[in-house]
Amino acid sequence: MTFEESLVLAQEADADVDFDDASLNCTYDYMDDKHHPHIVWYLDAASFYNQIQVAVNYQPVGIGLWRLGSEDPGDWKVIGTADRDALKGELEVLNYGYDLNYKGDGELISVKQTPKTGSRTIEWDRDTPLIADETIKTFPFPYTLNRYGARDKMVSLTFDDGPDSLYTPRILDILKSENVKATFFIIGINAEVNRQLVRREYQEGHELGNHTFTHPNIAQIPSSQLELELNTTQRLLESILSRSTILFRPPYDVDAEPTIPEEAAPLAVSSRLGYIALGSKIDPADYLQPGVQTIIDRTVADLDKGNVILLHDSGGRREQTVACLPGLIEAIREQGYQIVPLATLLHKTRDEVMPRLSPRERYVVWADSLSFMLGQIGIYLLHWGLMIGVLFGLGRFISYAIMAMIERWRQPVNPPAYAGPVDVIVPAYNEARVISYTVRSLLRSSKENITILVINDGSTDETSAVLRAAFPNEPRLRVIDRPNQGKWSALNHGLEVSTSDIVVTLDADTLFEPHSIEELIRPFVDPNIAASAGNAKVGNRINILTRWQALEYITTQNLDRRANALLNCITVVPGAVGAWRRSVVLSVGGFRPDTLAEDAELTVRLLKDKHKVVYADRAIAWTEAPEKTRDLFRQRFRWMFGTLQTAWKYRELLFKKGSGTLGFIALPNVFLFQVLFAFLAPLMDAAILLSGAFFLLQWSYHPTDFNSEEFQHTLFYYALFLALDLFASLIAFMLEPRREDWSLLLWMPWQRFYYRQLMYIIAIRSVLVAMKGIPVGWGHITRNATHIKGFEKLTEMEDSPLAIHRKISVWDSEQD
Repeated sequence: MTFEESLVLAQEADADVDFDDASLNCTYDYMDDKHHPHIVWYLDAASFYNQIQVAVNYQPVGIGLWRLGSEDPGDWKVIGTADRDALKGELEVLNYGYDLNYKGDGELISVKQTPKTGSRTIEWDRDTPLIADETIKTFPFPYTLNRYGARDKMVSLTFDDGPDSLYTPRILDILKSENVKATFFIIGINAEVNRQLVRREYQEGHELGNHTFTHPNIAQIPSSQLELELNTTQRLLESILSRSTILFRPPYDVDAEPTIPEEAAPLAVSSRLGYIALGSKIDPADYLQPGVQTIIDRTVADLDKGNVILLHDSGGRREQTVACLPGLIEAIREQGYQIVPLATLLHKTRDEVMPRLSPRERYVVWADSLSFMLGQIGIYLLHWGLMIGVLFGLGRFISYAIMAMIERWRQPVNPPAYAGPVDVIVPAYNEARVISYTVRSLLRSSKENITILVINDGSTDETSAVLRAAFPNEPRLRVIDRPNQGKWSALNHGLEVSTSDIVVTLDADTLFEPHSIEELIRPFVDPNIAASAGNAKVGNRINILTRWQALEYITTQNLDRRANALLNCITVVPGAVGAWRRSVVLSVGGFRPDTLAEDAELTVRLLKDKHKVVYADRAIAWTEAPEKTRDLFRQRFRWMFGTLQTAWKYRELLFKKGSGTLGFIALPNVFLFQVLFAFLAPLMDAAILLSGAFFLLQWSYHPTDFNSEEFQHTLFYYALFLALDLFASLIAFMLEPRREDWSLLLWMPWQRFYYRQLMYIIAIRSVLVAMKGIPVGWGHITRNATHIKGFEKLTEMEDSPLAIHRKISVWDSEQD
């Protein structure tokens, strides 16, 4: 016997273990069931220690243990140890050993008793280095496991990993025709999406067991996860059938019949939760698809080894399992075996292995059902969010790319230019750091008959002083000081004092190229043109955040503006670079303060009154983009909130007869792609992330037979969406009037992991703030002037905007 078996036997026989004085060995005697006397001698750590102390006097070459695993675990503490004080404390702990204590017979197992450490006292001989006496105070307990289910000429058919929408119904049809009741061990994630099959399995008289929720290898996960897996599947089953189950089969048949304590630990968890674990001594390995007849032959050959047959109805291709089932049932019956439910092997009824919930428990089930329903809704939202997002994105990308190309190709080669005078209005509030550079870029314009009106809107810094000192005798510049009333009011004041019918507006931090004004006003030779939107570009491409913004300006804002120009539905002439027909603007009431996007509101108002707005892509202006996330958030929140205010203000035009492209394209585009899509896009990202995480989890659990088809579909649609995004970006770059920095596209893949998420958050927050009716102010954005550092060095404006922004970004930050 092993050391552990001798202790178990002593405890069961209620024997007194004695440490023999002569041999210094443990011994006890007992009477068996047939009243035969027995005497047991066994070695433990104390007697082993004594052996070592005697043996060293003969200088042995070594010490051997026979056989490993049968010894007292304390043996390893006494080898090479002579310190009595340290050793005494170690030996007084009596461990139970390495084996398991099985009782009964069968393939259904429950853990009756978990291990417990015992204790013993040690007494040392005064005259020798030996242990003189040992007394067991409490016996240790090993894992004690009860076996059930051994029945002559009876077997149970069991199916793992389902339910499956393809294979499970076919298996159920065969079982029904053969009048066979089986047991289906369900995986929670499969049962959640195939609830009707779970109901059918029960309604047709079959039993259901727990096979965890995600099919992990329970030997490799913590007990807390195993408990969560079992509880989740149990609650799901209860929410579907109002019944629970006491049957559990470990995935992969792992540790279904453990041989060491570590393997018994997971079954101890399931037993504590009230489950009987099921092993399977008859396993034809149908999951390997060895062939229909091979499955039958293997099963028949092993019928005398056990009572449970393991088959699978999901988790991979199961055509062979379905095909073999009629022949397998016939072959089993021909061998004289009866096919029975597991409950019969346990001497129980189906109601006992699948007990009905009490009325009190059903209240909890209702809550569980609601939880699973919400979870399922969440899964559907993720799935359909991805699908709808891809379809929306596909339709929008294709249509906008085509319209943008048509608009670009229809532009005349040498269009006539507007030759009349132009007033340039620059509203400024505390812009002393940048205003002189902006004015200097305007004064270098190729358009000669211009007047620059800087409306100093109550600045508290040296804005006016800087301008008067920098341009003391410049006849084309007028600096108009007025109390602070807001940008909209400053623009209106500029319109009032202007004497030209065409006015250009720009922000105080914007740099115009020499030909920008000329290109911006060129379309006004057409008297039907009311406004012209220019091509804004990011000048301070100095970090990843500003490069992402530069990419967005090119691939989203300018491409959209180009496409919308084809249908006369540009919704915003940007404040950074825009031109207006003064008489028309004044006729519709000028700029208004009721939104945070006064330029967008005025543009939509012009479209509402059937005026024409065009895109001047060669009118390039360089602007300063926020360099920090905080400033970017503030800027884009103001833009988005102002856009929503504008769209909501003119919501009555949505799909209104006679509203033209404004009501049927422009405004729906705002609500659909700037509002709804902002909520769908995070679902798309969440769907691919969760799908990928679940795929990796399942692949790590069972890499050989995991079906990745669903993940492949999700990945395909997401990759399609990204490919379309890239394709649209390539088109946007190709349509730019002059060469752009194509290296910006290298930043595009990383844009989705932070920048896009930030834009989604801003859009969602804007919608929520708007719904709550919370007042929103203009907000302050830090000016760093990094887009104009070294601007004085640019004595000539080269044709290439790429060369300009490169020169601007490389100047030392201390040069002004």
